[in-house]
Amino acid sequence: GVMNNAAVDSGATVQFMRRSPDGSVVMEAREKDLEAADFQMKMAQVARMVEHLPREEKLAFSREMRLQGNERFERKEYEAAADLYIQSLAGLDFGTSAEAKSEARDQFQIPVLSNLAACALHSRKFARCVLLADYALALETDDTD
Repeated sequence: GVMNNAAVDSGATVQFMRRSPDGSVVMEAREKDLEAADFQMKMAQVARMVEHLPREEKLAFSREMRLQGNERFERKEYEAAADLYIQSLAGLDFGTSAEAKSEARDQFQIPVLSNLAACALHSRKFARCVLLADYALALETDDTD
């Protein structure tokens, strides 16, 4: 865009910074930090869109977005697939019972996170791939329910 060209022409640079967990040190943000922030922002956007829907409709929305994502993935349209998978995750409703939470995690959350990691891998976005695979692994090994 115009702003980017102006910044390049002027020699200006942008540096993303992050705080250490205790807030004491500011350091340069790593690619993985930026990927996590982008992912969380997209999730929050879709979650706001579907928050008023009843649980069954949210699950139907999640299922439909996942199926559409799978179709795009099969056509090697990895960015489009990833956006649909993010919508699928954001539409999830974990319900109130342990059984409902387990079902949503096992049938939607883990498979969709794995699909997102595969999209990132095919798109050569390795930091995002690792982040998503880590999310899926953490859920898969979480047997606290």
